Amino acid sequence: MPGATYSYTTDIYQCATDIPAHVWRALEKYAVRANCILPIMVKVLEAEREGMTVPSDQSWIVYHSPNSSTVDFILSSTRNEIGDYPIFIVPLCEPAALTVNFIRPRLEAMVDKLLTVTKITRVYSVFAPYLVSHLFSKIWTELTGIQAESQPYYDSKLSYCTESMLQTRENTMTPNVVHKSRAASNADIPRIAELCYEFARDSEPFILSGDEALFEAKVLVGNQQVWVHEVSAPGSRPNIACIAAFTRNSETNATITKVFTDNRYRGLKCAQRLVRRVCQYLFTSKDTVSLYVGRSKGAAAKVYHNVGFVGLEGPAAQIDDMTWLEIGFDRTKVTLGHW
Repeated sequence: MPGATYSYTTDIYQCATDIPAHVWRALEKYAVRANCILPIMVKVLEAEREGMTVPSDQSWIVYHSPNSSTVDFILSSTRNEIGDYPIFIVPLCEPAALTVNFIRPRLEAMVDKLLTVTKITRVYSVFAPYLVSHLFSKIWTELTGIQAESQPYYDSKLSYCTESMLQTRENTMTPNVVHKSRAASNADIPRIAELCYEFARDSEPFILSGDEALFEAKVLVGNQQVWVHEVSAPGSRPNIACIAAFTRNSETNATITKVFTDNRYRGLKCAQRLVRRVCQYLFTSKDTVSLYVGRSKGAAAKVYHNVGFVGLEGPAAQIDDMTWLEIGFDRTKVTLGHW
């Protein structure tokens, strides 16, 4: 009796309107995990339906299991207003399935497709669950000769919070300090730009010039995707001490993508107050709020844990596929993007 034959399908889509409904459903099922891909697809889909011009060099590569329409992985090569995103790869299967034997042949098939639609200089980094990133970087180096950077760009944990998990305890009172969190306005753009610039200085290699930080601030405010936290002494003019941006949002999930506090105001729990208030706002229309936190950022993890984000402290810290890694490639041979 001849051995069974298995066929898989790896499809490339360069228009969001062409992506089949079952792929959308698979992403929506894992909306938290898919926060790097699904919101961008939604944004592109809306632009295409409105007849707007969208970048023609964006691609989504979908891997279906052998003899099945089940989506195992989706890989994206997309852009934002400032530059190219990393290559994002999201597994749409249970974490227990993510073994080397399962992942490698699927990545090899997707990389073969990626090379047909993307210049190798475009692939400046990959961001995916830990093992997926490592295997992609090995495959990419084998096929292109471009080596991975010696240190990861971002070693992080993916976390999320629901409205029922949100810790709504009273904030600690700070003597002679008035706190206020609010949505940003156009008048805040110069100050937000300063904080975006400072945030990027600590995010090597994704640093920004002053003009780039100002552009980012204008985009954030224009899209209504940033809040600020003000502090002041009673009767004095308030100062913006902290910002929180949420730029990747789908129907059920919002993602907090930037939180930064001016060094002068650290210790006042500005970030904790602001993130809690932003979550309250986002839960008026979303089921979950997700974010990434660097594994070396213990203070930030404590802030998010205190707000109610799961998997950052204690036994729950081992949940699912929460460790995500960004691996960069030789900067002398690629064109760096920004995210």
